[in-house]
Amino acid sequence: MKTISRVKKIIFDQKNVGWFLIFLGIFCFIPYTVFASSPGTTGANFLKMEVGARPVGLGGAFVAVADDVNLIYWNSAGLSGIDYSEITLMHDEQGEEIRYEFLAYAQPVKALKGGLGVSVSFLNVGNIEGYDPGGVKTEKLNFYDFAFSLAYGRRLIGNLDGGINFKVFQEKLDDDIITAYALDIGWLYPAPLKSLVLGLNIQNIGPEVKFIDEGDALPLNIKFGGAWKHKLFGNDLIAALDFNFPRDNDFFLNLGGEFWVHNSIALRIGYKSQDDLTNGLRLGLGFRVKGLNLDYAFLAKDDFDDGHKISISFRFGRNYENTQIEKSIEESFLIGKKYFLRGDLLKAHKEFKNILAVAPGHERALELLARTRVKVEEVVTLKNIKECLKKGKKYYQDGEMIRARAEFENILELFPEHRETKEYMAKMEKRFNEVIKSFFDKGVEYYSNGNYIDAKKELNKVLTLDPYYTQAKEYITFIKQKRQKIKEVKKEQRIKRVYEKGIYLYKGKHFKEALYQFKKILLTNPDYKKIALYVKQSKDGIVDRCYKKGLQLYQKEEWGKALKEFKEILTFNSQYPQANAYIAKINKQFAIVYYKEATKLYKEKRLSEAIKKFKKVVKLDPKNKLAISSLKEIQEKLTKIHNDQANKYNKQGLVEYSNGKLKQAIKAWKKALELNSDLEMARKNLKRAQAEIDQNHKE
Repeated sequence: MKTISRVKKIIFDQKNVGWFLIFLGIFCFIPYTVFASSPGTTGANFLKMEVGARPVGLGGAFVAVADDVNLIYWNSAGLSGIDYSEITLMHDEQGEEIRYEFLAYAQPVKALKGGLGVSVSFLNVGNIEGYDPGGVKTEKLNFYDFAFSLAYGRRLIGNLDGGINFKVFQEKLDDDIITAYALDIGWLYPAPLKSLVLGLNIQNIGPEVKFIDEGDALPLNIKFGGAWKHKLFGNDLIAALDFNFPRDNDFFLNLGGEFWVHNSIALRIGYKSQDDLTNGLRLGLGFRVKGLNLDYAFLAKDDFDDGHKISISFRFGRNYENTQIEKSIEESFLIGKKYFLRGDLLKAHKEFKNILAVAPGHERALELLARTRVKVEEVVTLKNIKECLKKGKKYYQDGEMIRARAEFENILELFPEHRETKEYMAKMEKRFNEVIKSFFDKGVEYYSNGNYIDAKKELNKVLTLDPYYTQAKEYITFIKQKRQKIKEVKKEQRIKRVYEKGIYLYKGKHFKEALYQFKKILLTNPDYKKIALYVKQSKDGIVDRCYKKGLQLYQKEEWGKALKEFKEILTFNSQYPQANAYIAKINKQFAIVYYKEATKLYKEKRLSEAIKKFKKVVKLDPKNKLAISSLKEIQEKLTKIHNDQANKYNKQGLVEYSNGKLKQAIKAWKKALELNSDLEMARKNLKRAQAEIDQNHKE
């Protein structure tokens, strides 16, 4: 048990988990580069099916957006920043009795310093007609795919977020069932450019899946992209672009855009550059009421019918309500600013006053309110008061506190003792105090855990709503002092460790390693006076050692090793005359050896190999006339041979073409062009044959 606890502590430590995910991602990337497959050669391809009507409407460009529960599939690193609970259900109609269902849930988990998510997906193809080996129909076959995934995301290092998504899936065809697993690893990072977020997700890492006796690799894909999030006329705008590097196909792009109208209706458009079933164009719509979202995506004309995806999502929890209050404040400010720029100062004054009643420290609202300098005069009849009360109650029930307060204050300006209005105002005051305390408690928790960046963010939220909150100011002061002290101490300790290591290596005559350590100090502290002498002496030590070793190797006629030593001297002293002299001598020795080898290869009619050797001779000895002459002669002969072979392949292609064997003809013409790329007749024949094959496929 002690061993298990120790392993758990190491894995979930904030410092270790970041490096664990980074190295795991690099380790998993190696099989992709070494064992990349051809198109259509992977198994479990239902894992590539896109989920969520919203991401699909964005053309699948979602790896850097990753801001709703669909991120479990697209990039689990987004779970690090999730502040509320969310559940979603997707239904996908693909025609021909094919149905795909997806259910997912995500929520923040304080104990894990991040977020968790789970999802279930099910693909049902209906009944498939069965045939025996003789082609006679048999009973119907049942086929389905099922997958379950568990995802976790958290802050890793600095502003870098990371996440893991572990998937267990099952495929069934009649009586044959396979069960396997896969892993996704993702990262999110806010780029230095304003409003730009970068994302990376390595999808479907895992072993081969075997169905009956056939084994296929998983559909591994590396997805990298960026998302630009901006406010346009007070509405949210997102533009996203993803780059995909799949194991079983060529590189392709996802491109998408989303625009919210009054934070209630979303318009989406997307494009996927590589899609076997559609022309790549996607369109989408979204509708939002409080925490409820309804999304729809349309995929233009595929091989069956038009594609339709529908998702419904629901967000809930205290953190979601707090986020909505912050968003409501910002939206009210943008509305007031719009009125101000339009010259409607009366309405602008009311908006800014409402904001400052909730958030007295809102500097931008204070500035614009001061510039209006307008006295707001309100003449309200009893009927209008009743109307204001009715609106205020409705806004309060809908959670739109700023608008509710505005209506109630209109009443109190004329009737300060209006009992029902005062009761609602007291309820709202209590609610905002709870929000402020929630921000403060979260900030103190971050501070206690040593997470000073997030602690400062939460405490600044407190001061925005209440600029006189003394404890929040004190904690911010403590954070500044601690961060500065930690930075200074770490720098001193780092320089001291590197310096001691450099001295130890220098005394042990490990000059190259010592020089590396001394240069590291100079990069961060160029005024470090003790270093300059050690740097010079280390370089001298390296040069002296290399020269002695190079001389010994030269005398033993180990030319390659000697050359390496003399060249290394020049990296530290480019004017070292003895090194330059020996390098010139060694090059001449190599030129002699290569000339003999090239001449032998030429006599044996191994022309391609002979050309390579003669080129090496000319590179080492540019004035060697015999090598230059032989090289020219061989190149002319080789060109003639290639041209003759190309003509033969061209004739062979014509024979195959005349016999109706298009694939064999294309193969022959491609070989002809490999040997002679200027053979125009072969090029035209190849183009004509490929066009015929394409026409046959269409028919």
